[in-house]
Amino acid sequence: GVNIPYPPNEFKNSDGEIIGVLGVAQDVTELKAAEQRLIRSEHFLKSITNASPLIIYVFDITTQTNVYSNRQIAVDLCYSPSQILDLGSDFLGTLLHPDDMKRVPALLHRWENARDGEIFEQEYRMRHTDGSWRCFLGRDTVFTRSDDGSVQQIIGTAQDVTERVATQSALRQSEEKLRSIVELDPECVKLVGRDGRVQEMNRAGLLIVEADCRDDILGRRVLDLVAPEYREAFNELHDRV
Repeated sequence: GVNIPYPPNEFKNSDGEIIGVLGVAQDVTELKAAEQRLIRSEHFLKSITNASPLIIYVFDITTQTNVYSNRQIAVDLCYSPSQILDLGSDFLGTLLHPDDMKRVPALLHRWENARDGEIFEQEYRMRHTDGSWRCFLGRDTVFTRSDDGSVQQIIGTAQDVTERVATQSALRQSEEKLRSIVELDPECVKLVGRDGRVQEMNRAGLLIVEADCRDDILGRRVLDLVAPEYREAFNELHDRV
């Protein structure tokens, strides 16, 4: 490649006609080769990030803008990376759930003393383009620092855990419903370990054994609560189970 960095000097005859020019030619072969290597390297890196099943992003703390997102964000939230860039400082206010937005000052504060390589995890909700809320598990670490050493940008990943969170919530509700049913059962309902010790007992059972609270009965052997004349039969039943 040839590059002429400034206009050449012209040589003219007595009539003012240009009869020649003086210029310089700089060999930029290595520079062009380096530029091509850089382009290939950037393309390779972009291919890697776009192939990730997780959202990869770079967030600028000082401006509170998302300066980079891979294309997985379009899969999980239906926003293109360019749309995220266009949101600018409105990024958090537009996408982050209002309840999670309240935690932002505390989240930003913790970066003041963050160490390089330290990873912070948090769950939060982001708005899909259809208006629904999706739950994400974010894992962030320091990306760049300002001249004074303070954290300027963080790099992180966001994993869509909406289905997992929904499943856990449904399980908790099911367990709470079952516990309520057991608690209201008028018969003694107890959970006994293989060693014969009480692990759980409902309210009716506590009344039967005249226990003031669960702590009075948990960990005790059921056999100690059984009348002596029934202990042999109880042991046989326990062994059969």
